[in-house]
Amino acid sequence: MSHTEFLQTFKRVQNELRSTSLARLPELIVQKPSSELAAKTVWLKGFYAIRKCLIHRQGIVQMEDVGDGYELRVAWPGPRTYGAGVEIERVPHEVPVGHGVESRFETRETVWKVGEVIRFTSRECQFAAFAISQLATQLFVDFEVEMTPRTHQLDELSRAGSQSE
Repeated sequence: MSHTEFLQTFKRVQNELRSTSLARLPELIVQKPSSELAAKTVWLKGFYAIRKCLIHRQGIVQMEDVGDGYELRVAWPGPRTYGAGVEIERVPHEVPVGHGVESRFETRETVWKVGEVIRFTSRECQFAAFAISQLATQLFVDFEVEMTPRTHQLDELSRAGSQSE
């Protein structure tokens, strides 16, 4: 992508964001998103739905907040820790001798039904911040791939291949 194309993309994104949802930001910046970015964009759409409900309806879920069902569903990644194959929900937690402890990030889903009030724990706020950070990182990676001319990428690949020999 040339400097001129970059500036045109930047101006287009600025103009379109004024008249659309922030949840569309990734698709405005990256023309061909990776599967990783597409999956993470779902998180942003969920956060945007929460934001609209909190601002316009004082956090009380209404019909305009829900999809086909009667629930507002939002997914985001969060850490889960397991000891001896069982999820550890409270600390301290004893794990039998000889069994390890494993942590990994998994997608979590929170559901609010029509009429319920959206409330967050501090832990959920941390998960949301982590998800937004991951989305921003992936957006940057995908944008950088689009900005880098294809020949430059091939040169880097061939250099990396010759260095490993």
